[in-house]
Amino acid sequence: MRIVFTHNLKRTDNEEEAEFDSPETVQAITKALKDLGHDVEPLETNGPASLTIARLEALNPDMIFNTSEGRVGRFREAFYPGIFEQLDIPFTGSDAHTCTVTLDKNLTKLIVKNLNIPTPESILVTTNSNINTNDWCKQFNHFNLKFPIIIKPNFEGSSKGITKNSIASNLDELKEKINSLLSIYPDGVLAEEFIFGRDIAVPFLEGTSSKSKGILSPFEYYFCELPSQSPSQSPSQSQAQSQTMMTATDLKSSLSSSLSSSFSIYDYELKNHIPHQVKIKVPAYLDESVTKQLIKYSSMIYKALNIKDFGRIDFRVTPDNKIYLIEVNALPSLGPECGIYAAAAEIGLTETKDVLNAILQSAVHRYKIQSKKRGCCNNGHNHNGANGNGSGNGNGSLKSSSTSSSSSSDKKLKIGLAYNEKRIIPDENPNTDTEAEFDAPKTLDAVRNAIRSYGHEVIDLEANFDFPEKITRSGVNVIFNMAEGFRGRYRESQVPALMELLYIPYTGSDPATLAIALDKGMAKRIVKEAGILTPEFLVAVTGKEKLPPTLTFPLIVKPLAEGSSKGVLSTSVVHSEKELRNNINAIISRYGQGALIEEYLPGREFTVALLGEKRPKTLPPMEILFKNKSTEFPVYSYQHKLNACSEIAYQTPAKVDEKFRQKLESVARKAFMALGCRDVARIDLRLDAQSRIHFIECNPLPGLTPGWSDLCLIAESYGMDYRTLIGEILAPAIRRFKEKKKLLMQNQSC
Repeated sequence: MRIVFTHNLKRTDNEEEAEFDSPETVQAITKALKDLGHDVEPLETNGPASLTIARLEALNPDMIFNTSEGRVGRFREAFYPGIFEQLDIPFTGSDAHTCTVTLDKNLTKLIVKNLNIPTPESILVTTNSNINTNDWCKQFNHFNLKFPIIIKPNFEGSSKGITKNSIASNLDELKEKINSLLSIYPDGVLAEEFIFGRDIAVPFLEGTSSKSKGILSPFEYYFCELPSQSPSQSPSQSQAQSQTMMTATDLKSSLSSSLSSSFSIYDYELKNHIPHQVKIKVPAYLDESVTKQLIKYSSMIYKALNIKDFGRIDFRVTPDNKIYLIEVNALPSLGPECGIYAAAAEIGLTETKDVLNAILQSAVHRYKIQSKKRGCCNNGHNHNGANGNGSGNGNGSLKSSSTSSSSSSDKKLKIGLAYNEKRIIPDENPNTDTEAEFDAPKTLDAVRNAIRSYGHEVIDLEANFDFPEKITRSGVNVIFNMAEGFRGRYRESQVPALMELLYIPYTGSDPATLAIALDKGMAKRIVKEAGILTPEFLVAVTGKEKLPPTLTFPLIVKPLAEGSSKGVLSTSVVHSEKELRNNINAIISRYGQGALIEEYLPGREFTVALLGEKRPKTLPPMEILFKNKSTEFPVYSYQHKLNACSEIAYQTPAKVDEKFRQKLESVARKAFMALGCRDVARIDLRLDAQSRIHFIECNPLPGLTPGWSDLCLIAESYGMDYRTLIGEILAPAIRRFKEKKKLLMQNQSC
């Protein structure tokens, strides 16, 4: 199968990313799916939904393997399943409705109570509740909650918001802790009667056992004081240690410690910062009758909540063996350290790929997907009951009776690569910069290989004088546009304008945006009107223009409509009228265009890359560091962009605080929108003496040289490899091609 693995990638230790998948988890899941014989595309969903949708439509998978948690809101776990349903793409895991219900702890408990399954008494408190009034106190007394009470966010997982201080022993403490937590989690806080006992989890792999209907052995969490991790021990070793089967001595000691602890809580610290202090025991050390009751309750809950493929239910079991439902997770973590693997090993699924295959096969069976070959994906295991329904082939194309899976010919497109090849190699002599903006053969090869890796055919279309004839004969579906054009300040618009005429979708911005962005003066006027700061400037076309009072030395002079810092030299910063006029005249003579005279800003310089359409994804800012401190007025010049230079360093991502990073990204996003950019752009920013952010210029056709171009360096620092970068640029154009194709079919049917 062609599988897209959708996930949120954890990049920081911030609590808001606690539920996301670590790079190690992403790598492990990707490898396991590939080991099963599938064609796997990892797709991070942290960015705007429009870009995720475009990539899904471009990749056109047979199945989505989903672990995406979503970023914000009470319905975040349901967001991507909802999108998959609308796109009519099969996916693993529960649907949007189930994900919505299970993320709401209070609603889940109400449903479970109706099944006559015990749950702790609780009350939901929101920002609309005034807990300092007598009415609320009466309401609280009506619920008859007994202290101690644990306070937790109602719409969070991974123990977010739960600490050792989450327990209240009296009403005053309760009010204080609720108010404190509501300030962080305003969607709602659950005040729940604390159950003294043991933490038991019951995992679910649908279809793995006809006897238990997919319910795996209950396992128990033990919170143990373990030795600190030694310097030689890798994180993966630490995680493996947390899953070690406990000895009888360990078990007796941990059980005694667990039951004697006043408030044993699997809190945020244990789950996220010191997981090596958590062990599991599979199967849990329980009386047989308790185990049977747990499995019975779990079966009822999974069925009532309509949980599909996999899940996990957390219970508390008291010392006198009473069972209480704590919460249900319809989208549990599949990290290598998780208990579902140890529980699955009890029924012979001993490897990560075995567990993931069970999840896949459950989804294959549910969507009634049939492959050309039978059984190849099962690796000797029948995960779908005695009849073996829904067995899949890791390499075969699939067809579904409920969804129309596109054929391989629909997935393979003819992608035209529009480019200008660099044949004049620029050097330190500025007069060799004629083709500085063109792309070297190695860059073109890298782009070709990246596009081909998605299964498409690449048609070379060098944008020279016979380009219009070549494009009409090529039969391409989409153009990947890298062409810089030949002449004029609107040269970058030449290929896109022709594509508009021929009604061929293409990557990147439209002709208007490309023309405006290349004219630095025009771009500055537009972003200034949008409320973005830009240095004071003047466009000189004759060299005789008088400086306005707002422009004072030092000034920087550069060509009006060039890229790759052409014409920007160490001598471009001027300090006198004579230097100014000499530079203006030199630019007019050399480039046959006007000169931009701009206020010199002495502050730090950044560049911000964006990907997407109306709501672009902003990648982390990169700072250009000027290492030569003896240079009083440094500029990012033409010479700096030729080869590696000791005067310049690139800091990716830039070392700035969170608040300032958001400001940089906000300015870049506003500029992107104001100029009408699309698919990809890079915005250059610089600070003034007061550290205010100013727009310098926009490059909607940025360089794509692997390991060298600013955009590529930024993507690498974000964890995005070159192939994925090209895929993200290409995806919106493929989406537009499909829209065009659909519209043409509709017109033909009328």
